[in-house]
Amino acid sequence: LSTQDFLNTYERPNIPVVIVGAAKSWPAYHKWSSPHYMIQQTTSTSGGNTNNNNNNNTTTQPQLFRATSGAAPFHANFTMESFYQYCCQSTDLEEAPLYLFDRAALQEGHPLANDCLPALHKSCPYFDPATHTTTTTDNHHHDDDEQPPLTDNNNGGHDLFQLLGEGKRPDHTWLIMGSQRSGSSFHFDPNATHAWNAAIVGRKRWIFYPPGVTPPGVHPSPSGDEVAMPISIGEWLLNYGAEHARTGRRRGALECTVEAGDLLFVPHGWWHCVINLDPGMNIAVTHNYVSQSNLPTVLRFLQHKQDQ
Repeated sequence: LSTQDFLNTYERPNIPVVIVGAAKSWPAYHKWSSPHYMIQQTTSTSGGNTNNNNNNNTTTQPQLFRATSGAAPFHANFTMESFYQYCCQSTDLEEAPLYLFDRAALQEGHPLANDCLPALHKSCPYFDPATHTTTTTDNHHHDDDEQPPLTDNNNGGHDLFQLLGEGKRPDHTWLIMGSQRSGSSFHFDPNATHAWNAAIVGRKRWIFYPPGVTPPGVHPSPSGDEVAMPISIGEWLLNYGAEHARTGRRRGALECTVEAGDLLFVPHGWWHCVINLDPGMNIAVTHNYVSQSNLPTVLRFLQHKQDQ
C-alpha cells in the first residue's frame, strides 16, 4: 500500500482499513510475547559494584502502569509483572476486566518505543511524523467540489500536533494491554484526531459506526460532552447485540478482527468499541494524530470544545 494510495483511498475519505501484516516486521512483534522480556524492559536497575560479582547493593525499580475499567471508580497502578499475572488469572466472573492504557510507556527513548516506532515508519511510511501530506500542484482543473489528491513530501510533518511541542501537545501514543474480554466501550477518539492501532500480541474485535450514526444503546448528550452507555462491552452485547446484528449493516456499521501483526487505521469521528479475544495478556500500540485531511475538523473542535 503506497503512501499516496493510503492517503487518497482511506485517510482523506475517512474510511477504516486493516493493513494486514504491517507490524510483523517490528521487533515488538517478535519480542513482546515474552513476559520476561516485557518485565525486563520496564524495570530499571541502579547501584551495585560492576567490578566484581557482589551485587548486594543493586536495586531495581519496576515501572508502574495505569489500568482501569468501566466498572472501576478509580484507576490502579501495576508493574508489568503484576499486570501479566492479573491477565493470566482473569476469569469469566469479572464483568469488566481491567484495561491498561498507559500514555508514558512509549515516550521517545524508552526501550519499548524503540521496538515499534522506528519500524512503523518503514512498514507504514504514511504514518511517519516526518512525512507531510500536501495537495499536488499539477495543472489539472478541479471543480469547486473536487479537491486535488493528496501526495507526500518532506516539507513538514504528517503528525501536525508535533508542531506544538511535547510539553503542549495532547497525549498521543499509548501502550495498551488487557486480558481476554477487556477492551474499550463505544467512543470516538479525542480532539477529532485520526489514529492507528497495531495489535502486537493477541487478536482484537472491532465494531465501528460512521460519524453521525450513534450505536444502539449509546446516548450522547446534546453537546456531546457526556455519553451514557452500558458499563461493559459484554453488557452492550447482551442488551444491544441483536439490534446491532439486525440493523447495523444498513446503518453503515463495520466489523473486523485484527490479528496480531496487523495495523488498523481508525478515522476521526467514527464510533468504535474493541474487545480483546485471546487468553493471557493482549498487547497493542496506538497513536492519535492530525494531518492535512482532518486539520479543519480538529481546528473546529478545538475552537468550540475547549473544555474537552
